[in-house]
Amino acid sequence: MALAGTVLATGGLVAAVAASGHALLYKRRPQSAFGWIALCFTLPLAGAVLYYLFGINRVQMRARKLLTRHPVEVCPTEHVGAPSPGLEPLGRLGHAITHLPLTTGNAVTLLHNGEETFPAMLAAIRGARRRVFLSTYIFDTGPLGREFIAALAEAAARGVDVRVLLDGIGELYSLPRASTLLRGQGVRVAHFLPPRVWPPPYRKTSRGRGEFRGIPKGPPIRVPANRKCDSRAASTRSACRSSHARAASRAGA
Repeated sequence: MALAGTVLATGGLVAAVAASGHALLYKRRPQSAFGWIALCFTLPLAGAVLYYLFGINRVQMRARKLLTRHPVEVCPTEHVGAPSPGLEPLGRLGHAITHLPLTTGNAVTLLHNGEETFPAMLAAIRGARRRVFLSTYIFDTGPLGREFIAALAEAAARGVDVRVLLDGIGELYSLPRASTLLRGQGVRVAHFLPPRVWPPPYRKTSRGRGEFRGIPKGPPIRVPANRKCDSRAASTRSACRSSHARAASRAGA
């Protein structure tokens, strides 16, 4: 009995040290690291288990594995430019994150609300020649959602590389599921953190409305049931305003 207690105490101490070391190395915020370390040493075995379940950022771990398996492609273009005066630090930051050079001949158009955004998205999908990558948190399968599904299916049918990334929780807001309809049309679909019992994929900061952390893509656009703002959800005109951007690059043509 005493031996079993000694073994359990030793195992708990080792687990607490391992979990604390991981938290110290990988937690960005000192407060978060200190909190997990305190929990691990207060409840050695239980604290380590809780850290394994809820403290490890599996999104970043998976992103690092994907980047290792699929290195960033080289950007072959002659349209290489230099940052404008005063924006050199921003240029260095962008290169450090993407490992891609700055290019010239780019254009950005600001689009407001679904009335402007969704027609532009549909036009881009219908005019795509090489690839369409769409990531979104909520994909309603109402009339507008089915219009997107039809456009994506048409692009895939004409040989465009179409890939859709749906949130594992956000997709459940609408039935039938968008992934079911997309796969039925021959479109490649994957899920971001699909719900599962083990290992637990959830981490508080890993999933956010309108944002995928750890995924190297631009912010996704919610595909609602219609193009207009829901007046019931907005008490003022400004509360219903949603801004998006359309980017075009001569280097990617």
